[in-house]
Amino acid sequence: MKKKFTLFASLIMLIVISCAFQSSLTSAAWTESEDVKIIDHVVYELDEKGKSYTVVDWFDTEEALNTVTEINIAEEIDGIPVAAIKTCFASNYGDFFYIPEEETLKNVTVKEIHIPSSIKNIHNGAFIELDGVKEITVPKTVEFLGEAFVGMDSLQKVTINCDDETLSGFAGCPELSSVIINSDVDAIGSGAFFKCPKVKNLVLPDSVEKINSGAFYGSSVETVSMPVCYVIEEAFRGCKTLKKVTFRGTDSDDLLTFGEWAFDGCSNLKKIVITGTSPECINVCKGAFGDCDKLTDIYFCGSESKWDSVHSMDVKVLSYPITTVEANNMPYVEAKVHFYHKHTHNFTLTVKNATCKKTGLKTYSCICGDEEKVVIKKAEHKFGEWKTTKKATAKVDGTMKRTCKVCGKTESKAVVYGIKPGKTSKIAVTDKNLTVTLNWTEVKGATGYRVYRYDVETGKYKKVKNVENTQITLKNLARGEKYKYAVKAYCVVDGKAHFSSKYATVNFTKAK
Repeated sequence: MKKKFTLFASLIMLIVISCAFQSSLTSAAWTESEDVKIIDHVVYELDEKGKSYTVVDWFDTEEALNTVTEINIAEEIDGIPVAAIKTCFASNYGDFFYIPEEETLKNVTVKEIHIPSSIKNIHNGAFIELDGVKEITVPKTVEFLGEAFVGMDSLQKVTINCDDETLSGFAGCPELSSVIINSDVDAIGSGAFFKCPKVKNLVLPDSVEKINSGAFYGSSVETVSMPVCYVIEEAFRGCKTLKKVTFRGTDSDDLLTFGEWAFDGCSNLKKIVITGTSPECINVCKGAFGDCDKLTDIYFCGSESKWDSVHSMDVKVLSYPITTVEANNMPYVEAKVHFYHKHTHNFTLTVKNATCKKTGLKTYSCICGDEEKVVIKKAEHKFGEWKTTKKATAKVDGTMKRTCKVCGKTESKAVVYGIKPGKTSKIAVTDKNLTVTLNWTEVKGATGYRVYRYDVETGKYKKVKNVENTQITLKNLARGEKYKYAVKAYCVVDGKAHFSSKYATVNFTKAK
């Protein structure tokens, strides 16, 4: 049986005690004295040591209470800083405060309040009854921020710029929708967001180490993002609107603890996300996820083995640890754990080289299981040398073959009978402006062709160039000069060139 829920009564006692201040209900006009100063209807009182002033009332007269629309707190008075704001007055707020109805202040007209950087302390209930104020910014200089905002009916936005050990005191702010925390806060206090129906999405700073009991009880928060921390018992109990909770790991030594009944009754909670650095340990206490029937997914930044090593239970997720005595008699919630959620990929490259037979593959693999694959195109054949498979005779052609060293593919070609190729056909001349091109027909069995030019002075042909195709382009010929060229076919057999015994010649005069 679940333990009896006493949070509501605890909250009442907590806030009543924390707000047991000396009420200064304005029943008569303030007058200035040596220790009391009034500036723009705000009343300041000098402390006993005479070193600082404290705001003790927003209004010096009952008339001001119904006419002042803007409060500007002085930064200093006669060179002495204004350092604190005490509770100025309180009224009957729900079950939290009881002050006789006849003493309740009505028709407060204040819409804006400005807090100077000289303020160091803001006491419990400091702004209660300022129901028309929609926005408050707390300066960085504040060292103590009590439950100052309780019961502000019109408050919509609070910006916290100061470092405070425990942030609380938003209970009973029905219009509050935006809480911006720009500072280091160690904890979210008990009942901090009690009866705050418009706070839907909340991002807590990395400094938060714990969420106190009942911090979000009775709120309508839907998503919360917070660092890995200690969620104390009943912190979110009964938050039926809560759908997603994100824990941001910031240090490998962080401990994530779900206290007893921490999320009990969060009937719409679907996702728990753990990002950043994997916590050192995850503790799930009794009833932490009781009645969380829609909790289906947990997203974890580490591996499955890491989850198993840091998790306090033997299964993926249970609402109760199986090690507890009563676990066998209680229903549990199972959720799928998604590993390596939003982690940074660290790929390892594996290469399967391509061959002339098959494509290759580059595989980039991450420990999370993700892969990226890139296909490598087939490689060119790696043929060996030509080898004679049938020798040519004086009357019959021979053949040569070469084989790919990778896939074994073969290529064959004929070797002209008598080994030597035939005569080159008639040579055609194409004379252009700067060049002359010689063309001839391919000779069967020829490996290449040697081009010669006749030298008139020696009366002999001189080698110009060996070419594998059936043409050559001649450059730098003198215009109007006569030239004679010859082309002889040859074939290479077993590394030796065999030239045709016959060749073709051509005579031409270079055009002017």
